[in-house]
Amino acid sequence: MASYSVAARHGVSWWTGAAVVVCAVAGNVVQVVREPFQLTTAVLVLVVFLLGPVPAGLWMHQRAALLGVLRDRAEEAERTRTLLADQAVFAERRRIAREMHDVVAHRVTAVALQAGALSLRAPDEKTEQAAETIRATSAVALDELRAVLRVLRDDAPSGGVDPGVLASLEDLVAEVAATGARVELTLPDPLPAVPGQVGRAVYRVVQESLTNAGKHAPHAAVDVRLAVTGDRLAVEVTNRLTPHGSAVPGSGYGLVGMRERVKLAGGDLRTGPTGDGRFRVHAEFPVGEGM
Repeated sequence: MASYSVAARHGVSWWTGAAVVVCAVAGNVVQVVREPFQLTTAVLVLVVFLLGPVPAGLWMHQRAALLGVLRDRAEEAERTRTLLADQAVFAERRRIAREMHDVVAHRVTAVALQAGALSLRAPDEKTEQAAETIRATSAVALDELRAVLRVLRDDAPSGGVDPGVLASLEDLVAEVAATGARVELTLPDPLPAVPGQVGRAVYRVVQESLTNAGKHAPHAAVDVRLAVTGDRLAVEVTNRLTPHGSAVPGSGYGLVGMRERVKLAGGDLRTGPTGDGRFRVHAEFPVGEGM
C-alpha cells in the first residue's frame, strides 16, 4: 500500500525509488527475522512489493496527469470559444453601429434639415408650426440615436434620454400632442422611485404604444395611466379601435421588442383588444425594495 501510494502521487521520481527500496528491504528483513533466508521467498517479496503496486501506482499517476492535461485543454478551449464569441459580438455591434450611422442617421438628419428649411419658408403659421415640430422631433431622434450608437460602440453606458425618470413621460406626451394627437396622461402623486431598468421599460412601453396608436388608430384619443398598487407599478395605454390606420409602415417588431424589454425588467405585459372596442397595452412591474 505504501509503495502504491508513493508511486501514484509522485510518479517516476526518487521518492518512488526510495519507497520501493525501503518496502523491499523491510519485507525481506521481516521475512529473515521470521525464518531463514530463502531465495524463493525473497523473489516473492520483490514481486509483491515491486511488480504489483508500483506499476499500478505509476499508471494511476499517469492517468491523473492525462486527465489534468485534458481538463486544462478543455478549459482553454472554452476560454477561446468565449473570447471568439465576444469578439464576434463586438464586431457585429460595430457593424450595426456603422449601418445605423450611415443609413438611419443620414435620413433623420435630412428630415431635420428639410423641416428646418420648410419652417423658414412656410406660407402660413400652421405649416410653420408643423415643420418646427418635425424638426424638433428629428433632433431628439438624432440625440437618442447617437446615444444608442455610443452604447453599441461601448463608449458610454446605456442612456440617451433619461426614461428612468417617470416625470419625463410628461415631455413625451407633450411631444406627441404637438403633432395633433389627443393624449391624456394620468400619473400617481407622488411618483414612485423605481429602478433604472424599470423606468426605461415604462418609458419605452408608453412611447411604443403611442406610436402604434398613431399608426393604427389615427385621430383616436389615447389614455395613458400609471398606478401603484402595493409593490407593483401598472402602466396602461388604451385607445379606441378605428377601421382604417395610417399609411405609415411599421417594422413588425414593436410589440416583440416591448415584450422583451418588459420581461428583462421583471414585469408582465398583456396586449390586445378589449370587449368595448378598444385596444389595451397593460404592463406591470415590481417596484418593491428588493428590486
